[in-house]
Amino acid sequence: MTATSEAQIVSQHPYDPHFDERSKLDQEIGKLERHLHMLRVKRNALLPITILPIDILVEIFKLAVTQAEDGSVIPKRIAEISWVCRPWREVALGHPILWTDISHSLSPRWKKAYLERSKPADISIAIDYIFRRPTFLDTFVLESELPRIRHLEVYPGCLSTDELISTIPAPVLQSVKLHGVKIHNALFSGTAPHLTAVHLRGCAGFRFDTIAFPQLMELHLAGINPKPSIQAWLTGLSSLPNLQRLALKDALDSSVLSENALVSLPHVDLPNLQSISAKEYAPRSPS
Repeated sequence: MTATSEAQIVSQHPYDPHFDERSKLDQEIGKLERHLHMLRVKRNALLPITILPIDILVEIFKLAVTQAEDGSVIPKRIAEISWVCRPWREVALGHPILWTDISHSLSPRWKKAYLERSKPADISIAIDYIFRRPTFLDTFVLESELPRIRHLEVYPGCLSTDELISTIPAPVLQSVKLHGVKIHNALFSGTAPHLTAVHLRGCAGFRFDTIAFPQLMELHLAGINPKPSIQAWLTGLSSLPNLQRLALKDALDSSVLSENALVSLPHVDLPNLQSISAKEYAPRSPS
C-alpha cells in the first residue's frame, strides 16, 4: 500500500492520532524521492555513453536492432531502446531512420507508430496474410506509402493489395518479394526506376515479355503461372542488360518448342550476368 492510498484510507478515520505526523513524513519522503531522481539524472549525464556524439549513438542503435545472423531487424527493439531514459528517447524519436523497418509481426497499433515516426524517410515493410486476414491498414499502407517504400515483401496476396501492386508507381523501390500475388499486366504500372531485385514465388498473371526495368540486377522466379515461353523469356531478358543473377524454378514453358524453333531463337547479350540457375519439376508418371 502506498503512502497516498494509506492517507486516503486514514482520512476516513479522523480519530487516528498519527494521521498528521504520517502526512508530514510522506511529504518529506516525496521530496527526498524527487531529489534522488534529480541526482540520478545528473549522474547518468556523466556516463561515457551519454557524452557520445548523437550520430555515433544513432549508429549504435542501428546495430542494436539488427539480427546478427541474417541482418533482419528485431521487431520493437528500437521502441524498447526509447524506453531506457529520456536522452535515448529523444534520440530515437528524433531520427526517423531508426523506425524504417516495419515487420509483419508488428501489431496494427505499432505499425501506425512506426509509419508516423519514420516520416519522411524511405521504409522497408513486410505484409503477411498467412496467419491473419488482410486489414484496412495494409491496403492504406500500400496506397499511401508505396511512393516511399524502399523494400517490400508481401505474402500471400489478396485482391486489394494485388491491384495496388500492379497499378501504383514505386519511385524509390529497390527490391520486392511477392508470394502468391496476382499481377495485373505489369508490376507498379511499369514505373520503378530504382528497382534492382525482384523475387516472385507462386505468383499469377506475370508477363515476363513486358518487363520494363532495365536497371534490374537480380531476378528470382519460382512457380509462376502461366509459365512464360522461351521466346517470351528471351524478349524479357533482352531488356535487362544489367542483370547479374537469374534463378528459375518451375518457371519456363518449353513444351511447345520444336527443334526448328530452337535454331531461330534470337541472341541475347547479358554482359553483366554472374550466375544463372534453372530447375523444372518433371510431372510424376502414374505408378
